Amino acid sequence: MAEFVLYSYSSGEPLAAAFQRHIEPGETFNLDGIDGFHDQFFDGYSASGGDTIRFVPVEAPRWASLDAPETLERLPVIEATILNCSTLGGLVRVDRVEALGHWAREVPLGSEEVWSAIPTVARPPDVVQRNLVQSLMLGEPALWRSGPHSWRDPNRLTTIYLFKAGEQARCLILTENGSSSYVVSAEGLLF
Repeated sequence: MAEFVLYSYSSGEPLAAAFQRHIEPGETFNLDGIDGFHDQFFDGYSASGGDTIRFVPVEAPRWASLDAPETLERLPVIEATILNCSTLGGLVRVDRVEALGHWAREVPLGSEEVWSAIPTVARPPDVVQRNLVQSLMLGEPALWRSGPHSWRDPNRLTTIYLFKAGEQARCLILTENGSSSYVVSAEGLLF
């Protein structure tokens, strides 16, 4: 599956200004591995760097009210190389940046990258799935948001966005920071 993680930041942090402007390849950022991603995010990576990560920065209070598909589609997807890291954080160099909506439509998906392959925790109730499909059949992208919850819950589904990518229906599944979020083909989603 095409995976990424959410990176949470608050408006008072030094990174807030950087993430709210156009980010260029080659820029470096010190990312928080405890509160930004989730506890010990960088523990699974080589301390000397070289690994690549893909993340979407979201301002924590803004995330709670991110209900417009256009706003969601404009969020940046950042692919970056880890230069060095520890349990507390990591220094990364930006390799590529593009809008989440564009990336989600263009990222190559294999035949196994379908709705049925995502973890059960990332699936809403059947009634929600039916409503999403009905909206898409009417020609509109469909956005579903979960109710109030703890931002720190590592397995909580927050958003499902169903949209057309050419002739294919795709689904953007966003989970809390610390868990992978996905783009998959909507094949198998109550079709």
